[in-house]
Parts: sequence; structure tokens; C-alpha cells
Amino acid sequence: MNIDLAKRLVRVELAIDVLEARLKKFKSEKEKLAKYAVLDQFLQDGVRSVKIEEHTLYLHTQRLAASSVPQAELCEAFRIAGLGDLVKTVVNPQTLQAYCRGEFDEGRELPKSVAAVVKVTEITSVRVRKS
Repeated sequence: MNIDLAKRLVRVELAIDVLEARLKKFKSEKEKLAKYAVLDQFLQDGVRSVKIEEHTLYLHTQRLAASSVPQAELCEAFRIAGLGDLVKTVVNPQTLQAYCRGEFDEGRELPKSVAAVVKVTEITSVRVRKS
């Protein structure tokens, strides 16, 4: 094993940690500036956009929707409204990952019906952690 390459990997990992910490601070500052200082000024002054140093700052509005009732009740409400084509029965990808990992960790095989429709890929990589 080339220990120099392994040491280089550790140094690169540490450099990434430092840069990610700095990036996190910048993102936090950006969030605070955009959310409080600049947004308040835009709203107070009635401004929709402004060009600064070859960049355009602009107001962006999102409409987010979330159900306030259990999933089954939400699906039924959509069906009653004639929107049944929007209702889908799915297996959540994260749930699928967790189920398969649990089965393999316990030394069990997937059921034949599941194994027939699920592609399992194993990826091995080298990672770095503080020890």
C-alpha cells in the first residue's frame, strides 16, 4: 500500500471539512441577509428586483402545499374531487433502501417477488473518518 496516497486522501478530506465549514457560514450569512435585511427592504420600498454588480436580486414567491390529514384521507379527497389520476401507490425509495439493508444486515434474502423487481447494487469505497 502506498502510504503517501493514503496520507494525501486524509489531507484532502481535512481540507474539504475546512471548506465545507466556511461554506456553511457563508450560506448562513446569505440566508440571514436575504431573509431579513434585503427582503424587508424590498417589501418596504415596493421593489421587485434590483441589478447590482452584474447580478439581479429579485423577489421569488413559492406556494407550498402539505396535507393536514392522513395520506388515505388525502387520497380519498382527491378521488372524490375527480382527481384520482393524481393518486399513486408507491414504495418510497428510502423505505426500499432501509428494508433491503435491514434484510441483508440480518443475513436474510429478499422475498422472491421483491428480488424479481429490485436491483441491488453494492458499492465499495474508501472513506475517511476521524479516529
